[in-house]
Amino acid sequence: MLPYLWETVKNPGPGLTALRITPARPKGLRGHHRDYVRDGDITLAIRMIAITRQRGTRHNGQGLPRATLLPMRSLMALLVLVATMGAEAWSSGPTPLWKIDIRQFGYVSFPRKAVRPTRLSIAFTDEGHVVIAWISPDQSESNQNKEPHWGDAAHVHVIVIDSSAGQKEGEKEWPTPFTYASPALAGVADGKFLICTDNSLRMLSAALDVLQEQQLPSHSACDPSPSGHTLLVVSPSEHNRQMKVMDTETFNVLSSWTEQTHVGEATISISDHWLLGYCGEPTELCVRRFDESWHALHVTGVETRIDRRRPIHASFVNDEALALRNEATTLATVDGTMLFQISPSPKRLFGRPPVSSRGGESFVIVEGRLRGARSEPLDMYPFYADDRAVVYGIKGHHKDFSLKLQGTSPWTPWHTIENVLALSPNGKSLAVISDGVLQLYTVPVGR
Repeated sequence: MLPYLWETVKNPGPGLTALRITPARPKGLRGHHRDYVRDGDITLAIRMIAITRQRGTRHNGQGLPRATLLPMRSLMALLVLVATMGAEAWSSGPTPLWKIDIRQFGYVSFPRKAVRPTRLSIAFTDEGHVVIAWISPDQSESNQNKEPHWGDAAHVHVIVIDSSAGQKEGEKEWPTPFTYASPALAGVADGKFLICTDNSLRMLSAALDVLQEQQLPSHSACDPSPSGHTLLVVSPSEHNRQMKVMDTETFNVLSSWTEQTHVGEATISISDHWLLGYCGEPTELCVRRFDESWHALHVTGVETRIDRRRPIHASFVNDEALALRNEATTLATVDGTMLFQISPSPKRLFGRPPVSSRGGESFVIVEGRLRGARSEPLDMYPFYADDRAVVYGIKGHHKDFSLKLQGTSPWTPWHTIENVLALSPNGKSLAVISDGVLQLYTVPVGR
């Protein structure tokens, strides 16, 4: 087992950790250096400080200053500590215009004894404002050590941020039943936005005044169109789902129908004039206008029949275009015309739907990868982790921007990191929440 050296460094200077971890090295080593711990193509860099011989310093027989020799298992524990403290310091790539820690507003990733993290939502209300929201269970002396359950008393928290300066402009909360699901958010017009939780739908102003409100059946889910002009509301019951399409400005119902829970037909995404779903036998991807019948979606060179072993995920990116996610992501129109395909980097995969700009000109998609070791005897398996966010222009079929993301690490698998993203209406700004910190980036559109 290789010996390692550890020393506490006094006044290490800005950007340096207070720990030094180095493999044992020959005497006479001078100058600054870095050691790297590699996991696949992800590099954790631990900044080192020069090891020099000094007059009067006692050595350990290897020509190095006296230090504590640690076995590998102790080294691993220290690496976990350093990785947790210094991961952000070693990130590289585009620089955010600003960043703000939303935990200062009361966000807690694991409230009480929660077994899953509190999920966040984010959206632009207009070019100048970002809204974030989350649901947290109410806490008292009697329940602070108890796991929250679906339907417990809770509140939805809403924060409005000035996107030019990164300053909070407003904050409010409303009571709602607890759920681990994130609230649905959608910008509408003139700074107004929708927020949908388990049993309520609200239209809020930029000042967080309630402009309209409608109660929904319990456990309802909302899916806004990419433009935010329409909204699909799904209210489940034991054997079926009540579906309705609403106008987000007026809350008028544009179309409604019922889907059977255990039948192949199901609606999965909405645009301002179209629905995307599954239909037929065998089941395949289908599209239809609101009050018309389903018809199969056929895209040349792309499999659209549904295989339970390899499902096809799809969603709209604007009114006429949709993204089909399998090994690659295919952009196609509702008439089956392929626009372009995005192939992930080696060993990468697309783990979630793309997020569109409200103007329908661009979208951002997250590339992920499997991390961790596989050992069936030890019941160890790789897990999905975010890796990179990429912004694409739809008309030009080009990549506008790429950002390295911090994903859940095998060094600290209990510390789940989920990145939440939103594009501004014109696609020129990207907001990212990662590990409780909101950051804003400028997207060089169409470069």
